[in-house]
Amino acid sequence: MFGIKFDAAEDAASNLRKAIDDLRQQREQLKQQLAEHEAQREALYLQPISKADAKQFLFDYIDAWAAQWLSHGSLDDLFAKVASPRRDAEWAKNHNISDSWLCLRDIEHVLAGDVPRAATIFGVQTLPLFGGALTGMNDTYIGGACFFFGDLLKAKLGEYFDQKYCAGHPAGMACEPVADRRESISALDGQISELLAAIKMIDDKLTGLGFRDISPIKMKEVEDPKHGKRLVRA
Repeated sequence: MFGIKFDAAEDAASNLRKAIDDLRQQREQLKQQLAEHEAQREALYLQPISKADAKQFLFDYIDAWAAQWLSHGSLDDLFAKVASPRRDAEWAKNHNISDSWLCLRDIEHVLAGDVPRAATIFGVQTLPLFGGALTGMNDTYIGGACFFFGDLLKAKLGEYFDQKYCAGHPAGMACEPVADRRESISALDGQISELLAAIKMIDDKLTGLGFRDISPIKMKEVEDPKHGKRLVRA
């Protein structure tokens, strides 16, 4: 009727449906690969670690506390207090001290008795040699103890670790070293990023073709110190 021909339109619609079906099939295959990679990655995080890595964790933990404590400037406070004492004003006047810097008279006063006397010169009973680290062992002070005694603590822990560490630990298991696991996880992260990028390309193409019946994977771009920018699940 009226010479209308639908063949071309029907062929185009058929080709479009086929293209969409192909893209959906590729998308499902990529999602399956993504799930497998993510499962491998999760397994690497959840496997028990070896005794050697457990020992290294303790040492790293000590070092982390020491670094955290040092970053708060406790040593800076100590050195500043020594370099420029907060003397008792009357005492300084009576001893002809007008300069702000530590002088010999300060030192001799502090060390003159059987017990060092810091209050007159420094405004405190004792200098904070450990930044307050040994007045308690909560999270405010443990960093100072680890900073000053970390090497001693690691040596003592290392001395007893092998004989004392968790008798029930699966020492006989083939525990993949943490360093190797991190390498594997990094490689998987790169592959996961590529899969997410491919899935996003398909989703964008399907949306452009007018197909709306998809559940897009929420993802975001992050900066990886080792590999640069990559995609992860949001």
